[in-house]
Amino acid sequence: MKKLLFVIGVVSGISLQATEKLGQYYTGKIDLSEEEILGEIDQTIHQYTSHHLVAYAYYLKAVRLRRAHKNFRAYEYYDKAIAILFKSDTTDHFLHHAILTNQGVILKHHGLASFAINKYREALAPAFKYSIKQGLSVKYNLGRAMMYEDPEEALKIFMEELEIAKKEGLPDRMAKAYYEIGQLFLHAEQFEESIEYFEKAVNTAESDKVKFRAIHNLSRPYDHTEQFLKQKEILIRALRLQKEGAIRFTSLMDLGECLLELGQKDSAITVLTEAEAYYNSQPLNDDNVKLYKWLALASGRNFDHAWKRGDELQKIVETKEKLEVLLKRQAMLQLINRLELEKTSDKIIGAYQILAIVGGVVALIILFTWRIWWYRVRKRVGRKISEVVRKWEEV
Repeated sequence: MKKLLFVIGVVSGISLQATEKLGQYYTGKIDLSEEEILGEIDQTIHQYTSHHLVAYAYYLKAVRLRRAHKNFRAYEYYDKAIAILFKSDTTDHFLHHAILTNQGVILKHHGLASFAINKYREALAPAFKYSIKQGLSVKYNLGRAMMYEDPEEALKIFMEELEIAKKEGLPDRMAKAYYEIGQLFLHAEQFEESIEYFEKAVNTAESDKVKFRAIHNLSRPYDHTEQFLKQKEILIRALRLQKEGAIRFTSLMDLGECLLELGQKDSAITVLTEAEAYYNSQPLNDDNVKLYKWLALASGRNFDHAWKRGDELQKIVETKEKLEVLLKRQAMLQLINRLELEKTSDKIIGAYQILAIVGGVVALIILFTWRIWWYRVRKRVGRKISEVVRKWEEV
């Protein structure tokens, strides 16, 4: 996880706090154990000597809450992190976009795609300012969130991502764009086109991890068209490429479902049991919870698996409800702030209008007074001139 967070390395300034442990960890100068990181998080928040470091501490706290599937609490801590980061004098494009992107991921996982899209759009600018790779990563997430909201817009986003990735020479990023375009064709039930793009992804991918994902995606059109033997063959091919690790979870789960369709229950139980060992490291969402549906079916409708599935689905529903309440509260607060600003603006405009009216009246009074004064002056001068003329005539 340290290496995941180390990407932050080239930060423009922790300045005054650079000697502190968390600041040194942030810039990659030292390594810390998980226990030490947790201690530094609490100490940094408690001492509050730097907006920037406190924002980072809240970010680290949120990351760990997400790992524990406490998504609502994680979202709250990301909120705290971004609010404090905006108070900081330090410009940190990485932390800025990472917080927003992670919030977007949580929202998307809980079916709040439109809110996730807004987060990804906010994250785009700071991400591209940090690096092309990070910008493309956020663009990718934005495209995925748009898939069901606006497939045409999603396709446009992936095409843009593909074009930039080609120019930058990023084969793995190109492969990801290809297999997401394949997903769009799959959702549209254009299976030949989806297979074509999934195969492009397989042939373009450079790393084993991305190639594994591409091969896994290639299996999906065969599931949709009920070609289960072909699907099984491709999933086994993917799992041979990644022989261990939590990355295998989705492929194991899909293979278990496929084996059930083929009537191979014993093999399905073996595969699904291996998948269950990785379940706790996976995001909490509807797709991943299906594991317990397949386990219940494979093991003769085992009630333990059915109850576990019910519990996990309940967690998802509760988290979504809490997130919705939080988002509505934030939206209401923004609305109130906007109305207050408008009210203040109206007061200022009203004051200016009153001043303008008063100014106008004053100007009219001045003008009218001036005209009377000028008339009197003219009259007095005229009288004097008449007297002088009369005296001159008398002489």
